[in-house]
Amino acid sequence: MATLHRAGADIVMSYASIGANSLMNLLRRGRILMVTEGLDVFRVNVPAALVNKRIADSSIRERTGCNVVAISTPESQKIVPGPEQVLPADAELVLIGSIEAEEHFLEVFGGDDAQG
Repeated sequence: MATLHRAGADIVMSYASIGANSLMNLLRRGRILMVTEGLDVFRVNVPAALVNKRIADSSIRERTGCNVVAISTPESQKIVPGPEQVLPADAELVLIGSIEAEEHFLEVFGGDDAQG
């Protein structure tokens, strides 16, 4: 794996780590899904600072390093929402990023952890 990192890869996944992470995800059953070491999928309620903003106007990725991968409301779930998608008050964001990016998201936008 060190060779791949030296070649410029940001993240390198092995079958062993993927298997171990799958087991940990099954055992923990929390609001965070570990994709691989250092990369998590997590849920947060839409913070007040982002309510009724378009994803494009929120600068979530630029400001925190997180990417919005889904928006879940009581009525529906939008997978891979576009930049024009407005973030409703009653929604939950599904984001992907490092632990540091998640912490930065919560610092910047003051979001509440989603129940899980």
